[in-house]
Amino acid sequence: MVAWSAEQLVVDSRTALDAALTAVLAALPARVVERIHGASRGSLVLAAVGATCAAVALRLTTAFLVNLSLRRALMKQGIAGPKTSGLGWLFGHVLDMGRAASPVAWFGENVRRFGSVYMTNTFLARPILWVTDPRALRTILVSQSRRWHRPMEVRSTLARVTGWNGLLAIEDDVHRQHRAIINPLFNLKHLKSLIPTMTGAVDELVPLLDAAQNETVNFARLSSALTLNVIGRTAMDVDFDALNPAKESAVTAAYHRMGESFGFGILQTLVRINPFLGKLPLPINRRFARDFKIVTDEVDAIITAFEHGTATSRGNSLIKVLFDEQKSGASDEHGRLTRDDLRDELLTFLAAGHDTTSISLAMAVFELASHPDVQDAMFREVAAAFPDSVATGLANDADAYEKLAGLATLNHVINETMRLHSPAYMASRVAVVDTEVPFEDGRTIKVAKGQVLFIPMHAMHHSERVWGADANEFRPSRWAGLRLYDKDDGASSTSAETGASGATALPPLAYLPFLSGPHACVGRQFALLELKVFLARLVERYRWSLVDKDLKMRFAVVAAPRQVMTKFERRV
Repeated sequence: MVAWSAEQLVVDSRTALDAALTAVLAALPARVVERIHGASRGSLVLAAVGATCAAVALRLTTAFLVNLSLRRALMKQGIAGPKTSGLGWLFGHVLDMGRAASPVAWFGENVRRFGSVYMTNTFLARPILWVTDPRALRTILVSQSRRWHRPMEVRSTLARVTGWNGLLAIEDDVHRQHRAIINPLFNLKHLKSLIPTMTGAVDELVPLLDAAQNETVNFARLSSALTLNVIGRTAMDVDFDALNPAKESAVTAAYHRMGESFGFGILQTLVRINPFLGKLPLPINRRFARDFKIVTDEVDAIITAFEHGTATSRGNSLIKVLFDEQKSGASDEHGRLTRDDLRDELLTFLAAGHDTTSISLAMAVFELASHPDVQDAMFREVAAAFPDSVATGLANDADAYEKLAGLATLNHVINETMRLHSPAYMASRVAVVDTEVPFEDGRTIKVAKGQVLFIPMHAMHHSERVWGADANEFRPSRWAGLRLYDKDDGASSTSAETGASGATALPPLAYLPFLSGPHACVGRQFALLELKVFLARLVERYRWSLVDKDLKMRFAVVAAPRQVMTKFERRV
């Protein structure tokens, strides 16, 4: 992250003006240049500024005209969308979305009004396609995924916290190489070996909840600290000590502050569209740069310790396995990760593995507090599976993983939580070639290179057409009669069993908490195992209730609760 100063900006601005002036002079006839040489520098600077402004205006006008052409091409194919309010030609629907109760409420209303494909606009009339059609999604995410990349605006936003060499920011052959190297880290044998570490981390939460019995606690904060500890120990072989009540982890605090920089405000939106704005010497950018440095310094120190052989390994962490494989040459078939690659992949593990699981756990606790009958049913199921204790069973039972996978109520709760409250509430792609997208109704839409497309997973997960009239309600039992579509490549499956024989099959890609295809979440089974361990341990020891039923969400890169205010009490 580059921290720009005002002085540096002035220097760079002067350099740009000098370059613009040189370019203008080079393009002019010699006779005109002779006259210009007699002019003052101030006049020349003004001329250069005027020429630069004219060039920018021409570029914006060209972009506007190109966007209008793309929009007309889509309209000719029968694609409609909501009307824009004032200044729609400039801001598109950005202001309308900002005025809605929430972004997801706006997405959902548009899906109900316009169906499985519709169009909106962003700045300068740039058209955005919104798609929920199963056949179209299979084409975009799976069968023709090489024709669709994540938009540069999205990759730039993610790279602000993960670097440019992590799985969330790379594409094509580089992405396939990294994926091939990282995939084996999440195999079943390795996941099973991490259960004791996960159990030990949640046991550190126990004294805090015991001490706060019948007191109001913000579980969203505790959940964030818990998952940070787990990702630190299992992925990076470091202890962030995030649950220490005497002192908040510096990395935890940095991530909380960085999270506030991502949202749908005008400034945040403009930064996503033009990443250069994120480098301007504004207070918000300086704070972000300081916080990002806290995180990268921690990661660099971890890598250096492993490189120099001074790291004290706590077990089978992801970074240890990765270093061992690269050292032995076991991963040479797919090439090797550079130091920068490794740093950015660890930043990716930290950001994605910490935040999303934290949110899912907090939302499961919220829903279980709202549904004590489900909470008690889950307790009875867990107690029967682990009669001594969950902690003892998970630590000593060789079949602990399989037992957790067989707990129907627990798995249904996780599925239903991630359906209603998926942290990844939308995804986006951009066509990198002219292409066509087939739809279930027989239509085929022609899409031009550069066309951006959004996938509103939150709206899909709340669709009454798919989930029934109670689509907006928390009802884990619905999963007893459902099974995932057989050809979803396993990428969208969660921890629940896919349903008994004869169960109703969901439409293809109707359930996408982890997306699907080559860009599906690489650590999905790791995240699901965490949730099972955490919830089983919590429900065995506590029952809990809500203090504040008014759920306020923050929509940024992910959808997260601002707080989950609860009271815990011991069962025994």
